Amino acid sequence: MSPSQPPPPQGGHRDTFMRSDFHYADSDPILWPQPLNHDNFYLAAIPTHHPGMDPDYLVLYFHPTRESPMLCFSSNSHFVQIETRYLHDIKRIQEKVEARIADYLKVPEVVQDPHSKRHLVNNRRAYAASFFSRLTNQPMTEPELRRCFAEYRRFTLDVLAAMDWDMIYRPRIEGQHPPASDVDHRMGVFTQDPSMVEACTKAGLPFFYIQDWHNVPHTRVDTLASVRSPEENLIFDEGRVKFPTIFKGKANNPNRLAQIYYNSRHVLHSANIFACNYNPPPPRLNAPRSLNNAERNADTHRGIQIASHPYRSNTISPAQHSNIAASAIVKPMISPLLPHVPSPWVEALKVLKTSDFPHKLPTDRGYVFPPISIFFNEAAGTIKTAMLFRWLQVRDIMLFRVGPSAPPSLACPIPSRVWRGALQLNPSTFAAIRSNHSDSRSAGEKREALAFLESACHLSKAQPDAVCEQPGLWRGNLYASPDNLNGVVVKEILFEINELNFRHELYGLDSRLHTAGQQSGLVSNEALDRHDHILDCIVPPPLARAFQVIEFTQASQGLAHSDIRHRVPQLNHLARLMKDWSPSFTTFEKLDTNATPTTLLEMEAELYKYYVLRFFSYHGRFPTVPRSL
Repeated sequence: MSPSQPPPPQGGHRDTFMRSDFHYADSDPILWPQPLNHDNFYLAAIPTHHPGMDPDYLVLYFHPTRESPMLCFSSNSHFVQIETRYLHDIKRIQEKVEARIADYLKVPEVVQDPHSKRHLVNNRRAYAASFFSRLTNQPMTEPELRRCFAEYRRFTLDVLAAMDWDMIYRPRIEGQHPPASDVDHRMGVFTQDPSMVEACTKAGLPFFYIQDWHNVPHTRVDTLASVRSPEENLIFDEGRVKFPTIFKGKANNPNRLAQIYYNSRHVLHSANIFACNYNPPPPRLNAPRSLNNAERNADTHRGIQIASHPYRSNTISPAQHSNIAASAIVKPMISPLLPHVPSPWVEALKVLKTSDFPHKLPTDRGYVFPPISIFFNEAAGTIKTAMLFRWLQVRDIMLFRVGPSAPPSLACPIPSRVWRGALQLNPSTFAAIRSNHSDSRSAGEKREALAFLESACHLSKAQPDAVCEQPGLWRGNLYASPDNLNGVVVKEILFEINELNFRHELYGLDSRLHTAGQQSGLVSNEALDRHDHILDCIVPPPLARAFQVIEFTQASQGLAHSDIRHRVPQLNHLARLMKDWSPSFTTFEKLDTNATPTTLLEMEAELYKYYVLRFFSYHGRFPTVPRSL
């Protein structure tokens, strides 16, 4: 009589497969047997640590902790690296695994068998290589490195198990090779299926046959496994309410889910750079400064009050208007090497005339991130890859600088000359810049740029010298020098910088023109609603709804889509946002996707013109407009 499938335990997998100490594989699932999955039976062949194993693979079973000699901590930053000896062991493992994969893919039986794991091997091989590259090249914090090493180990052992499954264990189960006489040191599986016991026995894989004693009558039992109650090891704390609101309705009720989402928000994604430090310019009673200081003093915000080199900006005089209006900041840089500017925005920028502001030119001319025009050499028609590479080195620090908890000393727009100076600094000249107390304009701008860079690094607990000497990181890839940046990577970097500037400028302008709901201390629900509304204007629904997260699919979606009908949802959100800016904004009706393209384009042009005018009236420069790739 063939045994039947026993019923599953009442407690499910948690009661059946949890160890007695209630730790699942010492927090590492790949080192403890898994419940059997018939589609992934090969996981039973994952090699485990045992005496006599290949010493080259021992490092895979180490657990890097703070006390472990495997980690090497840096004295001048919070980054952690793997000690050189262990790093060489990991590189040797990678070389051996790649050599095995090359031999495995040459076996005719593997290539011709549609059921082989060759596709899975190639997939897991790519993941392992990616994490190996990060381990050997990318600076990481301790939690990041531990997670990266665990992922590399998981995919590497996965590849070894898949190859051994095709070459050793599956042929044994199918009768192509003689059955095993011993049990190998492999992970094995838990199973409640009696039919799998024979397969594991033939293959030589360990298995744990789970049975309730009621289902095995008239069976001699040699060994019993003791099972203790979870109450002996678990501590049950009193429950606490995370949110005081009680939500009524079914679990899949959209209204209930919306209420939960609304009441769960408590922080914003980013600091309001253009609003948190805004000081209206004082009236100019004295004579204006000389023209030589026009570019240096064209900002109304407080300066950086860190170290001994603060910079302070003042208002600009009407006499300097012609000099400022003629500068390159009033128009976006257009070149085939830069991300494309959509034509509706170009036409909107052409409408505004700086002569309409002869004596009232605003002076708020800073940027949250560097304007992409400083990376372009207009005379030579080339990209300044050295400055772009320096941006990759400091990118994480600059993103952290504008987070939700950004300090007031840094949460302010930075003039383009300061951005240009900070991205052109050489670490070898830092000491000379600090010791140079000359009153010349060049020396002052260098001290100003270095003070800005040092303050941003200080916020992230990093050293400017170390930051400027590390490799550039972009989308998981490391770049050792500016020469490694190709045209595609350059455009992607510039697109992200431009998109971040556009988002923050829209956020800041809305905060100045719509002051309802703003309060000190906790963020009000109205401010959160406004924050989400701005995200609706700039982020299409499938993409990540966060200010600092830029997905490159947005380069052809939302406001950057080539078809006007696909831009309508974001245009409607933008129009609804602008209606709160001024009572005079009443002529714009909600767009209908069924309207003619000509009508939609005309309404879009009016909307962009209004945005450009309002931004220029507050900031004295043309806004950063969305671009596409």
